[in-house]
Amino acid sequence: MPQHQLLITGRTSSPPEQWALQVVGVERYTPYPAPIYPHTWRGRYPHLMPADVAIWNRFLDKHGKLFKGFQYDVCVGKGADAPLTMQHFNRKLLYALTVKRIDALGIQPQGVTLFEIKPRLGMACLGQCIAYRELWQMHYANAVPVVCCAVVEHGEPDLQYCLQRLQIQLAIV
Repeated sequence: MPQHQLLITGRTSSPPEQWALQVVGVERYTPYPAPIYPHTWRGRYPHLMPADVAIWNRFLDKHGKLFKGFQYDVCVGKGADAPLTMQHFNRKLLYALTVKRIDALGIQPQGVTLFEIKPRLGMACLGQCIAYRELWQMHYANAVPVVCCAVVEHGEPDLQYCLQRLQIQLAIV
């Protein structure tokens, strides 16, 4: 499974020059057909709660320059199976309601980073990171190297250990 380095884990006072990556110009680096927004964009993020928005904006302020751009509400997976007898409109609605959605996708020259944004690192956050990474790899089969990152305000030592073992990045902002 190809991976790339992302960022500093936790709060840091190190200067950006010591961070893992330098971002250079790159073309659209993801197969997902959605707009790519710069790290300075502060519009409406689909499906993020107000507390999540504040956390994400802090992350972008600290680490956004490491990325060429971001996509939001990225769909992965197949959603629920619809009966063949279901009308087309209802099938589309069922898909829209049950497909999994990655909060944000960061684009770098080396690949993409899937972000799950939560106020605290909990079991739900850990599970979503695992599932999104697996579904991305199933859905886009080696299109680009992928890393997953939990962006949280508060960590939890037990789950931080799990993230480390599972090679999932952590940003506490």
